[in-house]
Amino acid sequence: MLRDGWYWSGDIVTRDGEGFYRVVDRRKEMIKYKGFPVAPAEVEAVLLEHPAVRECGVVGRPDAAAGEIPVAFIALREGFSNCKKMEEELCGFVADRLTRYKQPRELHFVEVVPKTASGKILRRELRKLIR
Repeated sequence: MLRDGWYWSGDIVTRDGEGFYRVVDRRKEMIKYKGFPVAPAEVEAVLLEHPAVRECGVVGRPDAAAGEIPVAFIALREGFSNCKKMEEELCGFVADRLTRYKQPRELHFVEVVPKTASGKILRRELRKLIR
């Protein structure tokens, strides 16, 4: 945990122009798609911009060719249905905003995204839902 006097937490942090730091993800949660790192939080942020998405979680699924592929679990807002048309709309929405390797290869619609009492996504529970 300590290297050369620095504490290595495993958090991925950005720094803005004013010098403020923001934790954006955890290194151990990064998805490795063909050697490219994919931050689940980045994909989730894009999905949450869509008006139909109430909440979502993204995890990696092992893949023989790519190492891991991004898989999204999405809970829709009331009034939206989880049909093929919605899946295509969400895929197109993400494709307009993220580079190809960051786009989820699978979408799964769920009633709720499992979270801790403090609101953190339980990614291990989402991984269990992958078939």
